[in-house]
Amino acid sequence: MRNLHLNAPAGVVAGYFRHFVNRRAYTLQSNRPHPECARHYYYRPNDKKTGQGLSLTMDTIRRHLEGGITIGLYAINLTTQCSKWVAIDADYEDKRSPRAHRRQIADLEVGRP
Repeated sequence: MRNLHLNAPAGVVAGYFRHFVNRRAYTLQSNRPHPECARHYYYRPNDKKTGQGLSLTMDTIRRHLEGGITIGLYAINLTTQCSKWVAIDADYEDKRSPRAHRRQIADLEVGRP
């Protein structure tokens, strides 16, 4: 299998930031699974010298978009308590398609004032 490398242009990185970033705090997925449960986990990366949480940078977003790392963003802005986006996890236990859950999703009234 050939190793594919993606390049995220600066404009794409800036657009991602504009549309999805509400605050500079973020989480980073572990490089290796947790030894007890064999699952990857997310953590807040810290500066090794100061212990302070690292702020999200354009380089971090670029690395994420290029597939080098996996990050998690916070949807809610702490100041305004508003969100630019919403994510819905569609891993339903009953294995119906997301289309079958359309009514439940519509009842959320997402995107309506």
